[in-house]
Amino acid sequence: ATLTGMLVVVISEDVLGRRVTAGQVWARIRPRLGALLVAAAIAGLLPFVGLVLLIIPGVILWGAWALTTPALMLEGLGPFRALRRSWELAWPAFPRVWSIRTLSELLAILMQYLVAVPFAVGGTVVAFALGADEGSELPAVALVVIVLGGILAGSLTAPFLAGVLALLYVDR
Repeated sequence: ATLTGMLVVVISEDVLGRRVTAGQVWARIRPRLGALLVAAAIAGLLPFVGLVLLIIPGVILWGAWALTTPALMLEGLGPFRALRRSWELAWPAFPRVWSIRTLSELLAILMQYLVAVPFAVGGTVVAFALGADEGSELPAVALVVIVLGGILAGSLTAPFLAGVLALLYVDR
């Protein structure tokens, strides 16, 4: 949520032709952290609950609340008003917003696998080279290689997804 909020600020300023420093971004996001975390928890958990209980409500909430973080950060709204604002922005073009968000999530998953799988294979090769048998615990070196791959994959995909939401907000 924090990364998305920060990138929303950076991308929105860039769209307007203004450059911001890391300090300026942090100064804008710091007072909004509590609201940002509350909104992210609601916008993240309720669609999940909707998916578990009934698929359709979860799908609708996931798409309609896609713009919660950008609305919160750029319009200075509280968490509940940001959820409402996201709904107001997304609903008139719901199929488009939902499709763009879904496609970006699928692309992010693909990017994660393309980055993480070679590290997982490398970690497995290291484990076997160090004498680990199938079913035994992985050596620490192998785990480090695998975890680094996951961290690198997340470091690439999180900004991508945040950027998509920021640009989608600016578009709406």
